[in-house]
Amino acid sequence: MLGKVKSQRQVKKGLLRHIEDNFDVRRLEYKRRATPARHRAKLVGVVVAFVVYSFGFGLAYYAWKTGATIYETYMKFTWIFMLPSSVVGIFAYMLSSNRGEYRVAKDIMDYMVEKEGEAGLVWRYEPVLEALGQMNATARLVVDQSRAGDLARIEPEDYAAVVRGIYEALSGGEGKSISAEVVEAFEHNLAAV
Repeated sequence: MLGKVKSQRQVKKGLLRHIEDNFDVRRLEYKRRATPARHRAKLVGVVVAFVVYSFGFGLAYYAWKTGATIYETYMKFTWIFMLPSSVVGIFAYMLSSNRGEYRVAKDIMDYMVEKEGEAGLVWRYEPVLEALGQMNATARLVVDQSRAGDLARIEPEDYAAVVRGIYEALSGGEGKSISAEVVEAFEHNLAAV
C-alpha cells in the first residue's frame, strides 16, 4: 500500500491519508471540546457563590433591620458568609466542570470502542509512533492496551492525545523521516489479525 511510494513526502501523505480515513480527528480534540465546559463551570461556580452569599447577607441584613442583632454583628456576618459561599461556589464549579468533561470523555470512549473493536487499531501505528518520536509512556500504555484489547484501562484523553499526536506529527513540517522498514512494519501490523 504505502511501500510502493518513493519520496518521504508521499509516504507521509499516505500515512496521513490513512489516519484521516480511519479516525475522526476532529472528534478526538479533547481539550478543544472540553474547554467550553470549563468556562461554563466557572460561571456556574460564581453564580452559585453569589446566590449563597446574597442569601446569607439578606438574612444578616434582615436581622439587623428588625433589631435582632446589632450593627457590629451584622458587619461580621457579611464577612463570615464569604467563606461558606466560596466553598459552595468551588464545589459547584468542580461538579459542573466534571459533568461537562465527562460528556466529552464518554463520547471519545464510545468512539474508541467503536474504532478499536476486537483486534485493536492504535497498536498498528506503533512503528510510526516510534519513527516520529511520539512514543512516550502514555503512548506506550495506549498501544499496549490496544494490542491486548483492554479498552477499559485506556483513558479517553490519552487515546485522543496519541491519535492527535500521530496526526499532528505527520501533518506538521517536522523533518522526521519514515524509512521503508517502518512502512513495512506498519503494513505488516495492518495485515495482522
